[in-house]
Amino acid sequence: HIKTADAIFSSVGKVYHIDEDLFPAFGALGGASGAFVLMYIDALAEAGVRAGFARPITGEIATATVMGSGALAMNSSEHPIALMNAVCSPGGTTIEGVCKLRELGFDTAVQQALQAIIARTSFWRRTDAPASTVVAVSRPVIADETIKNGRPLVAPTVLPVLPTMIAF
Repeated sequence: HIKTADAIFSSVGKVYHIDEDLFPAFGALGGASGAFVLMYIDALAEAGVRAGFARPITGEIATATVMGSGALAMNSSEHPIALMNAVCSPGGTTIEGVCKLRELGFDTAVQQALQAIIARTSFWRRTDAPASTVVAVSRPVIADETIKNGRPLVAPTVLPVLPTMIAF
């Protein structure tokens, strides 16, 4: 059954074999955390508005930046921190912003939010269920949209990753 599931789901996304007790974490990391990314895009756009840009421009810039950074991380063998360090000049503006985010608890806030999702999911999980072999598929949802605001999209719109899990 697992080989059949692998064959089916690998046609639409990356297949991960995980223990059933990791379902809540997989759902949080691969699904619910997409809301965090959308919040980050909105926060970037809001900061751009405060700096004097019109909201439509800041939304496009923030979204393109997140998509570009995501593509860079996805297509690189480097750790995300190494990629981040590569764009932080010593004494520069980018490292100043990174330090401010860390000072304000960015990493801790994201990690605690993910743990809250996992805890909430675990609250609903049955504890008497037998252990299973699990096939988990992480697949981006791509909107079939070629025109946005009268202009062609540079790339398809990618929505947060939707996890799919099947137990055998």
